[in-house]
Amino acid sequence: MKSLVLLLIPLIVTSIFNYTSGGNFDRFTTSVPPSLACSVFPVASRFDCYPEGTPDQKSCEMRGCCWNPAPSTDVELTVFLCYYPTEFGYRLTDVQVTNVGFSGILHLQTAGGSYGDDVKILTLDVKMETERRLHVKIYDAVKKRYEVPIPTPVVTAKASFPSYKTAYTEYPFGFSITRIDSGTVLFNSSVGGFIFEDQFIQLSSLLPSLNLYGLGEHVSPLKLDFNWKTLPLFARDDYGAPQGLQHNLYGVHPFYLNVEEDGCANGVLLLNSNAMEIVLQPTPAITYRTLGGILDFYFFMGPSPDEVIQQYTEVIGRPHMPPYWALGFHLSRYGYNSLNATASAVQRMREAGIPQDVQWNDIDAMDNLLDFTYDPKRFGGLPQFVDELHSNGMRYLLIQDPGISNSQPAGSYPPYYDGIEMDVFVKNASGLPLVGKVWPGTTVFPDFFHPSAEDYWEKQLRTFHNKVAFDGLLMDMNEVDNFVNGSVDGCPNSTLEYPPYTPRLHDSSSAQISVSSLYDLVFRH
Repeated sequence: MKSLVLLLIPLIVTSIFNYTSGGNFDRFTTSVPPSLACSVFPVASRFDCYPEGTPDQKSCEMRGCCWNPAPSTDVELTVFLCYYPTEFGYRLTDVQVTNVGFSGILHLQTAGGSYGDDVKILTLDVKMETERRLHVKIYDAVKKRYEVPIPTPVVTAKASFPSYKTAYTEYPFGFSITRIDSGTVLFNSSVGGFIFEDQFIQLSSLLPSLNLYGLGEHVSPLKLDFNWKTLPLFARDDYGAPQGLQHNLYGVHPFYLNVEEDGCANGVLLLNSNAMEIVLQPTPAITYRTLGGILDFYFFMGPSPDEVIQQYTEVIGRPHMPPYWALGFHLSRYGYNSLNATASAVQRMREAGIPQDVQWNDIDAMDNLLDFTYDPKRFGGLPQFVDELHSNGMRYLLIQDPGISNSQPAGSYPPYYDGIEMDVFVKNASGLPLVGKVWPGTTVFPDFFHPSAEDYWEKQLRTFHNKVAFDGLLMDMNEVDNFVNGSVDGCPNSTLEYPPYTPRLHDSSSAQISVSSLYDLVFRH
């Protein structure tokens, strides 16, 4: 039975939507008179077409965007000045029903983005994987691009009774996801500004409420601020006291949980590990901007927050069950500087009757700050001390770093020479191990994507465990951290190192490693 359905898209308030039933998805055709493409939209419904600075009218209109200098003192002026028109982006064609949902081809219709090398033909795959999980993937139809190399569920048949309905607009292309039982639109990207270039990908969507959580790692209130906030995501070691959404930190988790007005919850994961930024605006709406890869979205229908997280970890992997002792009382600090000081701290805990299950040591226990070593003078009795902890029902944990010294006397440091022999270190553009700088001085970095990486780490840890019977370890500095920009030779002069658009990363220069080396290794392996 056919019926009329209206998608609430503030940018296209005069559009006519013709509904055609199509299994579990709907097709809508839109008609927007050209004179309305740059109508004066409400401020909250504008999506920034000039994110890198303050534009003028000429530079804005050269991008095919709308110029309207509406005055305001509440938000950044650029949001009001230059914004996307309703007719911008791709047209969806060749829609085909598949075993898991539907697919189609996207053709670029307008001038595209402003950062070079538009991908003119894209593939759209929509997979209704379970009753409460939807997978939407948009990628280059011709050329293979980087995808996050983790295993995800493989589905061969469409869910029989999905709790959601999908819809799409053919031009400008957008898609929406609606919860069937409540009619709440959970995601709606038909708002314009969809760009897919080699080093700049952007997609915006309306959201059902302002109750948004996640998108870490940042130091901020649990509930995220929608007042035109930009959240950068790029792993970075920040040992100070960072505050606010503008500081990208150690982890990258492009996943959010959104609590709708009726208390139901949904979640969205963008499976993309490139440097990116996410913009929240009070519409409420979200904009993703990433420098590479593809758009690989997973949508989780909950409907409770707990169920959203369960559905999320079903895709990315469940957390490992920690050993029971790891949930106990730990004592750790940097700066014990000797085994005597470490043992004295344990003894004082016992004498004071303070429960303690685990004792830690930091890099000050290492011999010249080298991984898989301990200082034979200041920590000379460490193996016996660990045995004594074990005899008292305690555990011992120490720190390691993924920066392996390359400057020790020839043949004296097996972790380096084993890595060279196994060819596991990240390489630079010339095919040689990339040399950076961490605690022991100049270092090389094991490539975690290398097929022999696991064997390398197991060998080093097993050899060290035969000397010191540690029970666990902290892998520190694995953002990966590097005390120089790129390498000791700097960064190659390439668009991978200096992209046409840079997200608003905090102190991006000190966070930078050789991106081209990482980019190359993904395709090499």
